[in-house]
Amino acid sequence: MRLVKWRTVGIYLLICMITFVFYVMLIILNREMILDLLYELLGKRLNVYSKGFTFFTIMPFLLLSGVIVSLLTHYLGKIEHIHFSETGIEIKTNSRYFINKSEINKVIFAEKENKVVEIDLKCKKDTYSIYNADDEFVARTKKYFQIEKEDESTFDYKSKITKKIYRIGENDK
Repeated sequence: MRLVKWRTVGIYLLICMITFVFYVMLIILNREMILDLLYELLGKRLNVYSKGFTFFTIMPFLLLSGVIVSLLTHYLGKIEHIHFSETGIEIKTNSRYFINKSEINKVIFAEKENKVVEIDLKCKKDTYSIYNADDEFVARTKKYFQIEKEDESTFDYKSKITKKIYRIGENDK
């Protein structure tokens, strides 16, 4: 199982964007040296406005930053232990998360071909997504939140995914 905390992914992307700005500034300052290097490698003269210059300078950064963000999300989100308590859910990945039960507004189960592929825990400030959950964890989650019938259901015809939405805060009142 994997946990994705979307605020953390946003921070990773923000860091990549700031680094990208510095990278572009470095390219602008050293464009003549880069053009000479590309002339040596390709054997033809490029100018700053050509597609080749853009491809060989900016595309490697975009590809590398995308790979780094996806690998960070993948490896830092590997769930080692989950503990359900009366006050909340404790999830241990490389770091430890504690989600208060009172903060959770919605629990969303995304199903494809009657198998749960994603569980979203929507809180007031954050959204925690759990991917590749096994049937035992799904049953424990439904039992923990005392989920019986969904409040809302949506079906995406393109991806053939059914999202069953359970509102938690309203059921307790």
